[in-house]
Amino acid sequence: RSVTGVAGNAIKNCIQTDAAINPGNSGGPLLTLNGGVVGVNTMIISTSGSSAGIGFAVPGDNVKESTDSIVELDKERRLRNAKRKGRGFLGVEVATSSSLEASFRKRLSVSNTNNEGDGVGAFLTSIAADSPLFHSAIDTTSITNGNIHLGDRIVNVGGNPIANGREFVSDMKKRVEGEQLSLTIENGDREKRVVYVTLGRIPL
Repeated sequence: RSVTGVAGNAIKNCIQTDAAINPGNSGGPLLTLNGGVVGVNTMIISTSGSSAGIGFAVPGDNVKESTDSIVELDKERRLRNAKRKGRGFLGVEVATSSSLEASFRKRLSVSNTNNEGDGVGAFLTSIAADSPLFHSAIDTTSITNGNIHLGDRIVNVGGNPIANGREFVSDMKKRVEGEQLSLTIENGDREKRVVYVTLGRIPL
């Protein structure tokens, strides 16, 4: 569920727990009985002012995504200070959630296989204004009032078939700024086109 933080910001997809959360526990891990970390304690709603009440934690996956981004940006700064090329910037976002991709695949009515001709690819969900693809007439996939609009998918990067969003993200992490790539893009009608781009520098 969603909760409102002390700064007034909305924190979505929080884990609700009845585990006792005491003052000073915020920022600490929410653990399973086996010691696995599933989230980071954030707040508690209590009528008595004690640790008894409903607790909320930010999911571990969300925290990992944020920390990975911080580490990546720090790495980019170090590379620039050393006058070395960093990771390439394409400036797009793709669907990586398994449930979201499943909804898009169902709408597309194709099987998710590893063959290039039948593979689903990475569903493009947004594109930055400074993306090398910005002027390539990209149509993004979106959901409005429960209705799915199927846009473009990246099905091949530099000759490598792409089956899903996670595969695309993994491939792009290996690319460097200034690298020239061919991207095979397929729209909702299964029409393909090849776009050639030069990866930019990640904005800091």
